Amino acid sequence: HDLVIDVTFGTTPASSPVSAWLDGVKKLTAVSPAPTLYSGKADRLKLGLYRDAGIGKAAGLVLRGFTAGPSFASVTS
Repeated sequence: HDLVIDVTFGTTPASSPVSAWLDGVKKLTAVSPAPTLYSGKADRLKLGLYRDAGIGKAAGLVLRGFTAGPSFASVTS
């Protein structure tokens, strides 16, 4: 599968929208529940499988490739 995630870095939840596409189909547009950029800090990207501690079932994440870019077109072409 191809997963594309668009995060706008912002200092408030309202200025931090998140969108996601799976195999070219938009699946999510949401307002982040928390800021994605903290005042005085640089933006950064961190990949991983983050879950609630109450989820006991094992899980894994396989990343076969990664591309960062300024637009949807730049990472899907």
